Amino acid sequence: MLTTHQARRKDCQNSALSQGVIYVSLNQWVDSISHRVYPAKQALYFAGDRFNGLYQLRSGSAKSAISSYSGMELVTQFFLPGDLIGVDGFYQNSHTQNVQFLEKSSVGYLSAKKVNALLANSEQFRHQLLSILSSRLTYEQHMQLNHSYCTGEQRVAQFLIRLSDRFEAQGLLGNEFRLPMTRTDMASYLGMAIETLCRVLAHLQHDGIIDVRNRVVEILNRNDLQYKGGLQSTALI
Repeated sequence: MLTTHQARRKDCQNSALSQGVIYVSLNQWVDSISHRVYPAKQALYFAGDRFNGLYQLRSGSAKSAISSYSGMELVTQFFLPGDLIGVDGFYQNSHTQNVQFLEKSSVGYLSAKKVNALLANSEQFRHQLLSILSSRLTYEQHMQLNHSYCTGEQRVAQFLIRLSDRFEAQGLLGNEFRLPMTRTDMASYLGMAIETLCRVLAHLQHDGIIDVRNRVVEILNRNDLQYKGGLQSTALI
């Protein structure tokens, strides 16, 4: 019989291994003349804004967040090159979240009119868009499981492994990369206090698993980082 600690680790491991998100390029439909560059900290749209279309991030990074009436912000997602932004606008034809760029970024744009036309006439487009929406829903469900069953250390380790895999998929270094987000945003996304996040990062660095220099993270021992995250393999994405 599993102990409580072993059972929670198994639950965390199972949810982590299922956190794959499908990244599908819509570049073949995005009009090249719609390409636009945004400076860091500029908003793409705010909650309540009318849905005007979809965006695909080509370079840089962004975050989505929801705000409470008291002004508290909860980060719900980080976007990296290749990610689709704006799908929250399908609900009631208006956006439900704020999206802000974390650094100088560029996006391609697909107007709502063109999206509707493609949904009506392109089976391939419908299939790809539904795959993206389905995978995001599954991902969010497993994030909820993580917040319930995973320790702070496990959440941070999994987050770093996922980022590593994403950067490698882009042809970049996966063992050393710059975090585009602040510690505050990262803590909000992982559902922990910033003091807890900083303490976990310090422990992982003290154990020789990672090296952190400002926002640059180097993974020194990937196997140990996977173990800290409750993972058995690198097949996260």
